Amino acid sequence: MWIWAEESQLNPKELKKNLFLAKDNDAFIGWHLPSLEGRRGALETLWSWAKEAELNTDELLISQTVDGYTAFQFAAWKMHVQTMWKMWVWVEETQLNPKELEKNLFPAEDNNLYIALQVASSEGNIAALDTLWSWAKMLN
Repeated sequence: MWIWAEESQLNPKELKKNLFLAKDNDAFIGWHLPSLEGRRGALETLWSWAKEAELNTDELLISQTVDGYTAFQFAAWKMHVQTMWKMWVWVEETQLNPKELEKNLFPAEDNNLYIALQVASSEGNIAALDTLWSWAKMLN
């Protein structure tokens, strides 16, 4: 795909940004569904491509759907603890400042005003709750 962009003389960086951050009718970006489905391999590939394209990877982590869900919340909701851990590694890699994390990642509310902890607890996922709690404590 990147080769086609270069051959067609489109600005490859602009095209990549538009592809990565394009939203569907529900404001899903390409990052949301693999998070919901626990597809770590797809997320790793997308993350790698985003870095290669020199995109602001923070946007992948904090982008919200129409319903207000982040990819992180999807992973917590569907009990994809390993996916959550991988996202945490990426959070550390982006070096988001703790205030931004507190504001945009953990307490990000969906349209029902649920945060990631509530979403994980609604599914009875103790491992996800423990993980979220330990990260929240690290921020304070």
